[in-house]
Amino acid sequence: MRTDPTRLRQILTNLIGNAIKFTEKGHVTLSVRMASPPKAGTPVRLEFTVADTGIGIPSELKEKLFQPFTQLEVSTSRRFGGTGLGLTLSKQLVQALGGDLSLQTSVVGQGSTFAFSVSAGTFEGDLVMDGRCVPGPAVAQPYAHQDEQQVFNGKRVLVIEDSEDNQLLISRYLGAVGIQVDLASNGFEGLEKLEKSLYDLVVLDIQMPGMDGHQVARTLRDKGFVQPIIALTAHAFKEDRERAFRNGINEYLTKPINRSVLLRTLSNRLGASPLH
Repeated sequence: MRTDPTRLRQILTNLIGNAIKFTEKGHVTLSVRMASPPKAGTPVRLEFTVADTGIGIPSELKEKLFQPFTQLEVSTSRRFGGTGLGLTLSKQLVQALGGDLSLQTSVVGQGSTFAFSVSAGTFEGDLVMDGRCVPGPAVAQPYAHQDEQQVFNGKRVLVIEDSEDNQLLISRYLGAVGIQVDLASNGFEGLEKLEKSLYDLVVLDIQMPGMDGHQVARTLRDKGFVQPIIALTAHAFKEDRERAFRNGINEYLTKPINRSVLLRTLSNRLGASPLH
């Protein structure tokens, strides 16, 4: 069985991330199954379901759910924090894998269930566990070589990200290599911290409620902020990348967050841009 692991990982990151974001209590469940019993030489389809016990989706928003974020009402974007963007991208990625993404059920105050299927090639034989199923090393193991460690040590980085899970993940990655991390949960809080303290670099989530990453970056550059800005986003489209660069963003990294890519990017930027 084969499929595109990068696309599948991004789809699941978007769906599970949304589910966690809008579930204050209860649970989030990921289920995976084969659409039919496997037989050697036959096509395989994998069916995924992501269910939560969160806030649910109002009926008037269900038809707009998979439309690009720019077509939604401003009040919707503030309330749902960019859900439409992630779902639009997820649907496109699922379709690229030969499937479709849909909202199965959703009740306000009770939760939502999303489902999608993907083509997984041809079943070639018995299911066996290979080496990739064995638990790997902890994600927090040291990354930097000695020269990179010297670049990171004592640097101050502000992470502007509305997801607590991503805040925790990024903090662990950066803290493990000696970076001093400060956190802001939205654009307004981030700008306030940047007015009071000096940072070597900003890691900035693009899709946030209230003030998105593009607005934050543009505001910073207009105020004379010269340190590097690294954007994190679920979007991999050329036009989104070009817009980010126009707004003064230096690097554009797509989610899910790749630890090695993130640290390598920070190493390059911090090595070239010391704090004055």
